[in-house]
Amino acid sequence: MEGIYHATSIVCEIPSGAVADLLGRKRSMVLGRICIALSCMIMLLTKNFWLFALSFMVQAMGNNFNSGSEEALIYDSMKCAGQEEQYISVWGKLNMILEAAQGIATVAGGILAEYSYFWCYFFCLIISLLALIPVLFLVEVPVSSGSETKRIYFWGIVYSHFRISFTVLKGDLLLFLRFMEDSCWRLWGCGRAHKAFLPLSL
Repeated sequence: MEGIYHATSIVCEIPSGAVADLLGRKRSMVLGRICIALSCMIMLLTKNFWLFALSFMVQAMGNNFNSGSEEALIYDSMKCAGQEEQYISVWGKLNMILEAAQGIATVAGGILAEYSYFWCYFFCLIISLLALIPVLFLVEVPVSSGSETKRIYFWGIVYSHFRISFTVLKGDLLLFLRFMEDSCWRLWGCGRAHKAFLPLSL
């Protein structure tokens, strides 16, 4: 399951960035929260391995849609207000809140799991839906003159993201080696998971 999750994350990371560029950060964040809520619903309603796998894939896509969109939306908003020099301070405070919330959720999730994993995913679903509410009220500032962005096609942006990513990897040997090492571990994990599940499926 973890292998499926990370493989989906790798495949969808760049296209999800293109979606954020084309549709806007706010819409990308809305899609992200909907995907995470949908993932929780699938986990709560199914007992089938492949639907569990689908849930992990949808969750990965949700995290991809959200990844980077929050930071970009905050920076663009502060830049529009002429306060971009305060971005590091504001984002640092938001990260403190995020880390505190994750710490509380980790402890609470462990306690809930002692009773039933159902409650873990149930509360995750509720929190995802509640988190969707403030996102719907966000106002996205224009980041370009308008027509220029609309003339860029989706696959053109995807190609651009891939080209920049490969350029960065090619120029940093250590980063490239770390990327390859992580990819190999993910593939090895997928292989072990498949072998472990194969007797059950037979």
